[in-house]
Amino acid sequence: MRYYAHIRIIRHVFHAGMLLCVSGLLKAQVPVPSLWEMESGAAAGSFSRHLDSLTGVFQQIWADEFENGIDKAALQSKLESKRQLFLDLIGPLPEKTPLNAKVAARIDKEGYSVEKVIFESRPSFYVTALYFQPDPREFEPPYPGVLVPCGHSEAAKGHDEYQAMGALCALNGLSALVFDPVDQGERHQLLDEKGLPLNWGTRSHNLEGIRANLLGRHLASYFIWDGIRALDYLVTRKEVDPERLGISGNSGGGTQASYLFMVDERLKVAAPSCYIHTIFSQARLEMGDAEQNLFGQIRDGLDHADYVMMNAPRPHKTLAATHDFFRIYATWDTYRYVKRYYTSLGYSERVDILENNAGHNYNRQQREAAVQWMLRWLSGRDEEVREPDIELLNPEEYTVTSVGSVMEVPGARTINDLFMDDMEDARMRRQRFLGNTDDPGLKEMIRELTGMNYLSDIPPVVILENTDQPGSCTRF
Repeated sequence: MRYYAHIRIIRHVFHAGMLLCVSGLLKAQVPVPSLWEMESGAAAGSFSRHLDSLTGVFQQIWADEFENGIDKAALQSKLESKRQLFLDLIGPLPEKTPLNAKVAARIDKEGYSVEKVIFESRPSFYVTALYFQPDPREFEPPYPGVLVPCGHSEAAKGHDEYQAMGALCALNGLSALVFDPVDQGERHQLLDEKGLPLNWGTRSHNLEGIRANLLGRHLASYFIWDGIRALDYLVTRKEVDPERLGISGNSGGGTQASYLFMVDERLKVAAPSCYIHTIFSQARLEMGDAEQNLFGQIRDGLDHADYVMMNAPRPHKTLAATHDFFRIYATWDTYRYVKRYYTSLGYSERVDILENNAGHNYNRQQREAAVQWMLRWLSGRDEEVREPDIELLNPEEYTVTSVGSVMEVPGARTINDLFMDDMEDARMRRQRFLGNTDDPGLKEMIRELTGMNYLSDIPPVVILENTDQPGSCTRF
C-alpha cells in the first residue's frame, strides 16, 4: 500500500510539473491576444488596425471606471452625467406641437381590435402606426401601454413579427402602438416619378446621418423624437393608463427602445431585442446604421451598459440571440455589468436576460418573453405567456394612407425639409456669431478644427495629358 501511495504522489508531482512546463511554453510562445486583437480583422500596421487598438484602450478605461466606482456613489453620479452627455451628442430636441392624430379605420379581430393611425411628430411630418387594443369584454380598461418601434424591415409595422407583437400584447391585456420609422413602411422620404422609394432602411439612414452630422445634430434625435411623440399619442387614449407604460423593439427597434427608455422616464419597463451588446465590439465588427452610432461616444465612454444602468432601478430585460451578428459574448459582458450594478443598488431581480438559440430575430420566443416581462412589471401578473397562431393583416388592411405613402398627404414634409430648416437656422446663428466677434484667432481656430490650409500654402498641381496613351495623365 505504501508503495502504491508513493507511486500516486510521484505521478501527481509529475503531472503538475508537466502542466507548469506547458503553461510556461504557452505563455512564452502563444500569448493570448486581447479582445480587440481577436475581434479586429484589419491588416497589421494599417490605420484600421490602429483604430481598433484605440477601441481596446477606451474599453479598458470604461471597465476600470466601472470597477473603481461600483461600490461608491461616484458611479451613480457618473451615469447622470452620461445621460446629459447622450442628450448633448444627439443635439437639441424640438418643442412639442399638436399631434393632429386621426384614426383612418378600425379592424376587429378575435380577442382584440386594430386601429390605423396617423399623427404629426412635427408640423406636417407624418408618422403612421397600428394601435392594438384588448377586447374590453376580456380585459377591463385602463390598460398598460406598450410602445413597439420597428426594426429594419421595409414593411415595418406591417412586418409579421411586429404585427404579431402588437396582437400578442392585446391578447394579454396590454395596449400596443407599433409605428413606422423614417424610410420604412409608409414613411419613405425619397420617391421616384412612379411614387416608389429610391432608397429605404439602412441605406437611406446612413445618407441622412451624414447630413445630420454636418448640421451638428444626430439622426438618432429624429428617431427619438418620433418615439416620444408616439408615446404622447399612446397616452391620449382614454383606455390607456399613462402610469403603466413599457417598450420593446427588435434590432433597429431595439436601438430605439434603448434610447427612448433613457430619454423618456414615462416608460417604466423595457425589453429590447437583438441590440444590446457593446459599442466597442460594434465598432470593430459591424458599425450598424447611422442612428446607432453617436459621434464621439467611444471617446467619451458611452457604452450600451450605460444605456441600461442610467435607468436603474426601472426593470430591464435583454432579449438576445445566440447566433446574432451582434456577438452574444458581448451581450453577456454587458449584462454582467448591468446585473452587478442593479445588485449593488438592491434591485437584482429587476434585470434579466433571455438567450434564444437562433439568429437575429424577434420570433415567438422573443415576443413571449417581452410580453411576460411587461405583464410582470406593468400588471403584476407573473404568468406564462404563449403565443397562439395569429391571423395577420394583409397589406391593404395595415396600410394607413390611401396610397401607402405619407408623401402623398397634402403639405407633407420630408426629413430633408427638416434638415433644410436646421441648415437655415445654423446659417443665421453663424452670421450672428460672426457679426458679434472680432477675434482674429477665430479663422485660425476654424482652420485647425477642419484641417483646411490657406490656398496660398498649397503648391499648384499641373496635370498633363499623355497623348501616347489616351485617358492617362502625369502629375507634377
